[in-house]
Order: sequence, then structure tokens, then C-alpha cells
Amino acid sequence: GVGPKVHDRVLAFGDEWMPNRDQDLAARIAELRRRGEEAGRGRIPVTYFGADGDPAQVERFAEAGVDRCLFYLPSAPADEVRAKVDELAGRFLS
Repeated sequence: GVGPKVHDRVLAFGDEWMPNRDQDLAARIAELRRRGEEAGRGRIPVTYFGADGDPAQVERFAEAGVDRCLFYLPSAPADEVRAKVDELAGRFLS
């Protein structure tokens, strides 16, 4: 989540943070990691949920400190979903 108390919950109960909006993402990641270090938790990983597959967006997320992205896939017949997975793999795994 991205609510105002999400960092408190991550630090108390979580292994990483999974935001799904990119508003103030770089600053929020920096704050979470600072607080994690101060609390003796070390560097807390961040996985962005719902990336659209735009390489420029993924690059911005990486620059903000995101460790990995989970891409949005359509709710569609299997052939359409596989085609989207193949398209994303072609963009990011080649």
C-alpha cells in the first residue's frame, strides 16, 4: 500500500514494501530505507506492483530505488495474457 502509515507497518511486520502508485516514490523509498537502517532492519527491498511495461517507467522506478516490478496483465483469455507476457519478456529480457 501507499497510505501514510505504510512504513510503520512494513517496519513492524513486513519483509519489503510493495507500493502501487508512484507519487513521491523516490522520497518515500529513501525514508523507508533510512528508517529501516535506524531500526536495525537493513536495506528494505521495494517491489512496485502494477507497472505498465513502459521501459521509461521501469527506468524511473529503478532510479527511485525500486528493486523489481510486477507488471499489470490483462484479465483476458489465456492466449491474450500469454501474448502480453511474451511482449514484456521481449522488452526486458532481450
